[in-house]
Amino acid sequence: MPTANKIELFARNNNLRAGWLSLGNQLGENYLNWKITVHCDSCGEEITLGIKRYKSKVKANVDICEKCIDNFNNDECEFYQLENTMDDDILHEYLKCNICQAEPICGPRFKCGTCDDVDICE
Repeated sequence: MPTANKIELFARNNNLRAGWLSLGNQLGENYLNWKITVHCDSCGEEITLGIKRYKSKVKANVDICEKCIDNFNNDECEFYQLENTMDDDILHEYLKCNICQAEPICGPRFKCGTCDDVDICE
């Protein structure tokens, strides 16, 4: 239909366009400043986009920045590396963490490689 308006489905505040009908469940003032920030548990500095971060496999919610990881005995089984290149904060609606029961899952979501229907938040 050549004269039809354009529509953006799954719109967010950062991709609104003039003249478009924007529909999405992450629109509005609640999501204007919604950003997940991660701080290094060693030095306390924010781990910004593009800086690799290391997540503990043993302790919950422990993040170490690229500068501080050398201070730890980084055994292969103690930390895993996240590239930290995703600029888009993601809200995984309708998914619940199988460990802490957080619903929805905000930010990175991990899936089991062998089990069906297992979702884990950070």
